[in-house]
Amino acid sequence: MNDCKCFLFTLILVSNISFATSRSINTLKDKISNQSGKISKLAAEIRDIDFKISASNTDYLVRMKEIEGVEFKITEAKKDLLNSANLISKEYKVTKKLFDNYLLESSDLTSDESLFLKSTYIKLLKNKLTRLQESQKSSSQLLVMMNELDKTLAVKKRDEEVVYTLIMDLEKKKKEVGESYISLMEFKNRNQEKLDKIIAKKRAYKKVKRKKTNIKFQLELPLRSFTSIHPSREGVTFKYKETTPIRAPGSGKVVYSGELASYGKVLIIDHGKDIRSVLLGDIVSKVDKNQIVAKNQIIGYTIADIGMIKSLYYEIRKKNIAQNTKQWLVQNTKNNKIKI
Repeated sequence: MNDCKCFLFTLILVSNISFATSRSINTLKDKISNQSGKISKLAAEIRDIDFKISASNTDYLVRMKEIEGVEFKITEAKKDLLNSANLISKEYKVTKKLFDNYLLESSDLTSDESLFLKSTYIKLLKNKLTRLQESQKSSSQLLVMMNELDKTLAVKKRDEEVVYTLIMDLEKKKKEVGESYISLMEFKNRNQEKLDKIIAKKRAYKKVKRKKTNIKFQLELPLRSFTSIHPSREGVTFKYKETTPIRAPGSGKVVYSGELASYGKVLIIDHGKDIRSVLLGDIVSKVDKNQIVAKNQIIGYTIADIGMIKSLYYEIRKKNIAQNTKQWLVQNTKNNKIKI
């Protein structure tokens, strides 16, 4: 019974370790999946910010070109205004000189000559006055245009500042999102490394286990309660004192259920892949030939006699050749906790 308890404890311990490993793998996978989702969202946000920055930069360049255009127009208007002022100044000087000459000459001339000279000067003065008025009008228009250009320039510069501020804000946001992206990537990579290590250990454990037993087809014990187990070169004999359920070592089809010469009651289950379980002893069968059974399903009971220790023989056969049954008993036998 102590051997049985030790075996069951080993089963529970290894099962708990396996469960904890699977739970760690699932937890890490969930974390990685969640982090991958967040990383994808951040990457999309960065792409959106980059698009906005690109569009804002284009807008900024357009506005800078517009400002340059307005400033060029203002410069040209100032030149035109200066030229107009110079022209007015020149015309004023010429007109003043003509007027001064007229005053000097008119005092020495006779009346008729004076009238002719006066008439001539008046015409010249009128022409000069007309040109001066046109120049003044042109200057006034240039001043109005310059004022409008100054207003337009002020608006363009304010717009340019708004776009520049937007670009700076987007760059700042991109930096913050980028830092979050890098941080999440680092966390994800660390979790991926942990997951890879756990999976690698699990694979290595399975590889060692397979190499150790060289068995890919595992079957369960047909008895859960017994006093001891005794192996032979082929089969395993379970010793028991009480009536105990007999369970199917694996799923399959009952190919024989009945008496077999002097062996007593015999149950044979075909598990597929040319593998069969053979059970014989003083037992009561609860299944019939050709019946399909599930793994661990109760297929019969041992018959107990008061004060006697009785036996149930279990053998695994492959292609009708008896196997080393000990090596086919569940994975936990690798720790040799069952003394068989």
